[in-house]
Amino acid sequence: MTFLDALWILVLLCILAWLVFCTLVAWNGISLYALGDVTKELPLTQIAEMPRLTVIIPACNEADTIEDALQSLRQSTYPNLDIILINDRSTDETGAIINRLARQDKRIFSFHVTELPIDWLGKVHALHLATQYAKGDFLLYTDADVHFHPDTLSRAVAYMQAHALDHLTVLPEIRPSSSSVLSQNLVSIVIAGFAALFLYGLRLRNVRKPDSTAFVGVGAFNMVRRSAFDKTRGWAWLKMEVIDDVGLGKMMKESGGKSDALNGVGFIHLEWYSDLLALIRGFEKNFFAGIGQYSWKILLWRTLQLATLVFLPYLAAYWVFKISGSAFLLGMILIVHWIIPAVFALPFRKIMPVKPYLLGFLPLGFVIIIGIMLRSAWVVTRKGGIYWRGTFYSLSSLRGEKRVTL
Repeated sequence: MTFLDALWILVLLCILAWLVFCTLVAWNGISLYALGDVTKELPLTQIAEMPRLTVIIPACNEADTIEDALQSLRQSTYPNLDIILINDRSTDETGAIINRLARQDKRIFSFHVTELPIDWLGKVHALHLATQYAKGDFLLYTDADVHFHPDTLSRAVAYMQAHALDHLTVLPEIRPSSSSVLSQNLVSIVIAGFAALFLYGLRLRNVRKPDSTAFVGVGAFNMVRRSAFDKTRGWAWLKMEVIDDVGLGKMMKESGGKSDALNGVGFIHLEWYSDLLALIRGFEKNFFAGIGQYSWKILLWRTLQLATLVFLPYLAAYWVFKISGSAFLLGMILIVHWIIPAVFALPFRKIMPVKPYLLGFLPLGFVIIIGIMLRSAWVVTRKGGIYWRGTFYSLSSLRGEKRVTL
């Protein structure tokens, strides 16, 4: 075998690896049934007395988003609903807004956190306090920038009741908030890359299997059955876990709860970061925690895997071109990397969180994500920890209380 033959084989193996990766992503994505589809036949309006549902929303400096988000919840068709808003030490008008909303709607209760206990993340502490007060048979943990279709809560509870679920995650549609087309597309490309890694890494197709250890959770929509949640180790176990939403899914699954995950496109959405720089800063605390486990060794290994998947075939194919003058492999890689994912996504465009053509830019998305991963690790290491909601948490304390391994 010549060196040139070895390069050809290397490129073909890389192409095969990319196709396997895309197949697993697609398989996991397709396994997420659409909330609207799986609840078509459920008696949403015929249940005489729906169980009590408490929606819990922690908010810190969310004055720009919380009122619009709450307006969508207030329009919910769910008949037995109450909402707990927790103002977690906000320095803007968040506290005044939730007080006004509570006066306007008797279903809304406002709480104000003024002090944070040592060794608690602010958001997790707020969730812990609200859970102690909540009276619902079902609890929905969500964020202050999430918007709901009027039927979302009724459909979700009906689905949980019909399938005897203890935990339901609904993945939202993500809409870039920028008015600039370039910024919108850049943010959407990174979202597509992040979604692909999320689908690949969390084995979503196995979440609903009782004998599987797979788990999932998202901050936008984590609904639990209260009686099942009370069997878990509770929020105190996650008090220093940055990816607390996934941690909730882990707790529910490990305590014997029955979980599932659905696609919420059309029923739940949020606007993410306004531009790429805001997105990079927003992921600063999450990537080193979630992907790197606060370990440079793990983060560099995973960065190398992703970089190999993206860059290696181009380098090898370019080498073939320099040696033999053949551009066939470069053309093949461009087709496989940029065209096939977008074409495969077209049949599912109605239930996809991003536009299908953006999947054709997955390699670019992964390049940006690699940069975000490395920056997250560097910034957190340089600072010796993270700043979140106005509080500094040391890297040693975060490592000591790390609960979720992805």
